[in-house]
Amino acid sequence: MNLLNEKSRNPKRIRPMLEKLEEAWNLYPDMRLGQLIAVCVGRDSVCGIEDDKMLERIQGYIDKMKSAGL
Repeated sequence: MNLLNEKSRNPKRIRPMLEKLEEAWNLYPDMRLGQLIAVCVGRDSVCGIEDDKMLERIQGYIDKMKSAGL
């Protein structure tokens, strides 16, 4: 149900997002979930970032951590 009468988002976006988030979190599991999300989002608003952009940011974090040898 979409309370704002906007186009519905594709529910198939959820699993890839969660898988990338899990991959990112496993690189540094001592980080709290909120910290990880804040690091990935950067200066943007957590509430305002679109899922595709968030997925790019999570992948960027993964790439950065792997290149640092973590």
